[in-house]
Amino acid sequence: MLKDLYGIWYVATQLGDFSDQALTEFTFLSQQHPKWLQTFQKQLANWMNQASPAEWSKLEDQDPSGKLKKLAFERSIEMLSAK
Repeated sequence: MLKDLYGIWYVATQLGDFSDQALTEFTFLSQQHPKWLQTFQKQLANWMNQASPAEWSKLEDQDPSGKLKKLAFERSIEMLSAK
């Protein structure tokens, strides 16, 4: 699961034009499948609210560049949810 969360953050924030295109397509997908979006948002919010500091550290440790921090991840998810 942490690998998937890292992947979501990486694709949404670290790949320049590809990230912009992915966010645009995510918006389209979420409009076409609103129940999917609600499930995604609910499951993600549950994890974020229940994750221990150790789990956050494990998520952050996956990024070799050190850019992924809890606050950056939360902001990225807010950006996805606002789409």
